[in-house]
Order: sequence, then C-alpha cells, then structure tokens
Amino acid sequence: MNSEINSIWENILIDIKSNINLPTYKTWFETITPRDLKKNTLTVSVSSAFAREWLESRYLSLLNNSTKKAAGDKFTIKIITMSPEHPDDGFSPEIKLENGTGKNKKSSPVSNGPVFNSKYTFDTFVVGSGNRFACTAALAISENPGKTYNPLFIYGGVGLGKTHLLHAVGQYTKQLFPDLTIKYVSAENFLNDFINALRYKNIIAFKNNYRNNDILLVDDIQFLEEKEASQEEFFHTFNTLHDTNRQIVLSSDRPPKSITTLEDRLRSRFEWGLVTDIKPPDLETRMAILKKYAEREKIMVSDDILGFIAEKISSNIRELEGALTRVIAFSSLTDSKPDLIMAKNILKDVLADDIERKISIQKIVREVSRFFSISINDILSAKRNKFISHARQLAMFLARELTSSSLPQIGKAIGGRDHTTVIYGVSKISGLITKDRNVYMQIQEITNMIKKSP
Repeated sequence: MNSEINSIWENILIDIKSNINLPTYKTWFETITPRDLKKNTLTVSVSSAFAREWLESRYLSLLNNSTKKAAGDKFTIKIITMSPEHPDDGFSPEIKLENGTGKNKKSSPVSNGPVFNSKYTFDTFVVGSGNRFACTAALAISENPGKTYNPLFIYGGVGLGKTHLLHAVGQYTKQLFPDLTIKYVSAENFLNDFINALRYKNIIAFKNNYRNNDILLVDDIQFLEEKEASQEEFFHTFNTLHDTNRQIVLSSDRPPKSITTLEDRLRSRFEWGLVTDIKPPDLETRMAILKKYAEREKIMVSDDILGFIAEKISSNIRELEGALTRVIAFSSLTDSKPDLIMAKNILKDVLADDIERKISIQKIVREVSRFFSISINDILSAKRNKFISHARQLAMFLARELTSSSLPQIGKAIGGRDHTTVIYGVSKISGLITKDRNVYMQIQEITNMIKKSP
C-alpha cells in the first residue's frame, strides 16, 4: 500500500509543480507527507493547523484536480495534522511598552530612550562616496565630543544610515569616555516626554533628564516642526547643552533650511556647527553593504546574487538588506543553497516594476486585512488577540520594507502607536521570516498582492 500511495503522490506533485512557482511549491507542498489511501480518499499530513488551513483555503482545488489526474476522477484528498492543533502557533502578542499605546498602564512622565543597537557601530558602517564625510565627522565628534563640530546635523533620505551613525557615536563615545552621560532619543520621544511632563506636572524632571547629559543624540528632528511649545523647550535644552560645550548630534530627512515651520532661532542654531548629508550609495558601496551584511549574519551568498540585488535596488540600504534577507530566509527554510535563479524568482514581487507604483501604508494595511480576513479596524485597534497582533506586526514589517516612512510615521498610521512598538513588531517578523515558512510565504504573497493592487 505504501508504495502505491507514494507513487500516486509523486505523480500529484509533478502536476502541482507544473502549475505553481518554485518557492510556493517548496514551501507548501514539499513538506506534505502522504499517509493513507482508503475509499478513494488520499489522506496527507502537514505539521501545523495553520499549514492545513492555508492549503485548504488556497490550494485545495489544485490538490483535488492533481489527485484526480493521478488517481482517477473519483479520488479526493484529505489534509490532517500530525500534532495537536494550536491555532495561535507562531504568533506572539505585542509587548507592553512604558510609553506605548496600552491603555491599562500609566505612562511614565519621562522615558529613558532605547538601548543602543549593538549592530549599529562604526565597524559595521560601510563607507562610500555618499556618506564618507558624514562618517568622518561622526568619528571626529566621538573622539572629541563638544569641541569639534557642535552641533553635528546629519540629513538624508530614509534608510541611508543616519540612525546607524547616531547609534555608532553613542557606543563609540561610551567606550572612549565611560564616565560620560549619553542619551539617544527620537524627536517623537522628546515630544511625548514633554507632553507627559506637562500632564503629570513634572517639568523639572523632564529638564533634568535632557539637560544633564554630556552628549544628546536626537533622531528625526524634523518631527518638531509645527510643535511650537516643544520647539521652545528644545531651544532652551539646546542652549543649556551648547553653552557648556556638551555635544549635540541631530538627524533629519532634510537640511535645517528646508524644515519650513521650524523657528528661525532654532534653525540658525542647527546650522552653528556642521551640516552634512548622506547620499544614496553607489553600486560598489551597495555591493559592500550586502557583503558586510552577509558576513555579519554568517551566511554564504554568491557575488552574482549580491550583484543582482545591488543593481536592482539603488536608493535604500534597508531595501537592500530586506531583499537579501528574503533570499536567505528561503534558503534556510528549504535547506537549499541560494542561486541566482532562485533569487530572481523570490524577489520578482519585491523589485520595482516597469511601471512604478506608489506604495502607501494604507495600501499595505488594506492588503494585510484582505489576506487574513481581518477588518482594517481590528488591525488599527488596541486588540491584543494573537492572530490580530501578528497581522498588525506583519503590516509594520512590510511598511518598513516597502515604503520610505519612518518608524513614527508607521506607528501613527497603524493605530497611532509608539515607534518602539513598531521596532518590536518589525524585529519579531524579521526573526520569524528565517524560521517559519508560513510567515515567509505570508510576506511573499502579501507583497505580491500589494504590488498588483491598483
């Protein structure tokens, strides 16, 4: 009986393989195990309830048609799981954050800012013609804080390495001067801390938290525009630090003169020190970035794959690394060595089409909603159901990868969440994509839906 089942199943797989693309076949069908053949019903098994539900909802017609071709018109297929059903397998709830959007926890008046990312150091920063001066300046102020360029203002597009440099400054300076007090914060956190300080009548603690630092690193300073009271407070914080020769480093998506609603006195102070930009990396730098990323993740990827990705993605380091992550994830999940054909197949829905389509966070949320049959309102809500949380985190991951939106912008668009919640969601999905083939295929298929969406 076993040989008969195996023979039928092999013929079924041959037919299925001719009707779908290779990544889908390897992810969903290679792992199916034929189990039994009784009363014209072929029973096969998968390892999880999610995989079974996925195959039944999307590929049952294909399976039945291929079964009829291989075994006869009267035959049908039945899918079972070989382990107890756990509907929430693979999903994890969001963490509760001190300054997040959870309503059952009282916000602290002042946040301490996130811990530095150990991957964002000068050693891992790939220097090229577009960022060499900014990197050199960042190194200089790390070795001589408050005395070289103060403030240092770094601007450039999303995903080009501004945050990386700010984290690198913080970590390197701490190594050189362990006694210095260093604070890294996003402009959004500064705004939230100021609002909370007013709300809880704790403005003195707020001022101490920001003005008693030897180095203050502020990311995405453009978010201060149109916030008059916060600009006023930052103006005084800036003066207090600068007048006592303490280092200030700021990043923005544009130069000070282009932040239109910034107060003139604040704009002029941002230009007191050094203003430098980061430009998109050239081809050689993009190749070096990909090689450094592969080296850091301890993976072997051929130069033809790296070259293909580097040629196709030219403006955003985050997109570069995201494309390579997808290739690595598929290779890991299928236990196969990546090659150029595989890479092209995997990335066909990620790389730009001949007709460029504007991708918005709203479009991503809409397609995630359709894919999981979850309402948009549920995704944007505060509901913490594991399935909804997973869909929400996946929307955050795709928004981070497929749009030029910053973390605060993504959080605001997906239910008004704090950027730290977005960081957690993106990190969660980034970890799952190389371990869970279900998550990998969700990302691939939703990306395809987004690219084809009008």
